[in-house]
Amino acid sequence: EAEVALKTAEVNDLDKPENADLLSPQCRVRVIVTKAALQEGWDCPFAYVLCSLAASGNESAMTQLVGRILRQPHATRIGPEGNPHALDQCYVFTHRAETAAVVQAIKKGLEADGLGDLVQDVSVTGGAAGQPEKREVKRRDNLRQTAISLPKVLWIEEGQEPREIDPESDIFPAIDWNACDLEAFADGLPENAQAVASQIVRVRTGEAGAIETEKQAANVANASFDPAYAVRMIMDLVPNPYVARDLIGRVLARLEARGFDEAKIGSLAAFIIDELRKTLASWRDDQAAALFAEGLDSGQIEFRIRGDEGDWIMPSQFFVIATANAETLQSTTGGALERNLFTPVFKHELNGEEQGLARKLDDDAMINWWHRNGTAYGSYALRGWKRGRVYPDFVFAVVDDGKKKRLVALESKGDQLDNLNTAYKRNLLAKLTEAYGKHASGTAGKLALASDAPDYEAAVVLFGDMDAELPELING
Repeated sequence: EAEVALKTAEVNDLDKPENADLLSPQCRVRVIVTKAALQEGWDCPFAYVLCSLAASGNESAMTQLVGRILRQPHATRIGPEGNPHALDQCYVFTHRAETAAVVQAIKKGLEADGLGDLVQDVSVTGGAAGQPEKREVKRRDNLRQTAISLPKVLWIEEGQEPREIDPESDIFPAIDWNACDLEAFADGLPENAQAVASQIVRVRTGEAGAIETEKQAANVANASFDPAYAVRMIMDLVPNPYVARDLIGRVLARLEARGFDEAKIGSLAAFIIDELRKTLASWRDDQAAALFAEGLDSGQIEFRIRGDEGDWIMPSQFFVIATANAETLQSTTGGALERNLFTPVFKHELNGEEQGLARKLDDDAMINWWHRNGTAYGSYALRGWKRGRVYPDFVFAVVDDGKKKRLVALESKGDQLDNLNTAYKRNLLAKLTEAYGKHASGTAGKLALASDAPDYEAAVVLFGDMDAELPELING
């Protein structure tokens, strides 16, 4: 009984003292039965299995619910890279008469939120005919034995095996935070900045049973700046607490030199921290980009096809979720596709603009093969100087009159998504294209790159510019 906790409007076993810390080894809770706690904002700190019994038709709500389980904020990788352990995955069981729409909404929603690389497997079993299931997608017969390698962004260290770069461990520690001009930042804070309005309200029973409310303005007026709290608020940007504390000290010293007294600094604490985070994030990104470029120039960061374990290898098959009668993508003439690397291609895996792009690639005689790359774990991805991976939407090979093959990684974007994230991807792919094969003269790797390696280009193209830029990518 102690291992099963209820969290409902009537009963809340999680309020019991012995259940206050769910991560404690002494806490016996193993199963939590709840109705709407997750939707109402409660963050379960250690969940692997979600069993949703409600027949919900709200796709957005289901996506958010599953996203809470996928976060796994305290999880640690158990299995090796490429061979995940059962505990490296989450399991979601849902019940609905028409599950296909929910499955696809969850997948699309997570991909749109940048969580697509977490969705490793979605399996629907035990349903009626027409429900989605795992479907195997294989290579075309004439390409089944073709070896296809793509370059990864590798970190090269003497005496160690090349590995995929991780900006948090390889780039961020080299950032010189002391060079960040925090004095200029402090000088730029306005003297007439307004303190954040108090959101604390005291509610009490007054005379004659009347309800009285009182805004706790005094809490703001008497607030003080807590350096330790400020350090915690910037440690996701500056992971070294001693460095972070020094940065906070520099800001406070400069503000005091400007005449800000302790009360004023305390009342503006939230504003100062928010503005400081913006400055530090901008500095980190600029410095990380510069360090990444230096690494590409020096060879510390390598981007080429090596002919060994440092390459990304195209699989021979993969699985998608589709119903038995799922509609497949057809060519522009209504016939079967001819140049897709994997067959079949299900229409629901591509949006309308992506379907049009796939048909254009399939129509071009210079295309040897094309592949709609996914965002799930194991798909082709590129890493840069920011957290996360960039998953090109399409990868294709071009052969011109039987000459040397050229590989292209294409990230397609809607015109409305031409934002800072798209700008970062465009900048990264341009840098990698320029650096490709630059340090191929060394002895590392098994491929005689001067003669054997194909050319490579990676680019971001907006759909509004596709007609003009796609031919250039194909023709080189």
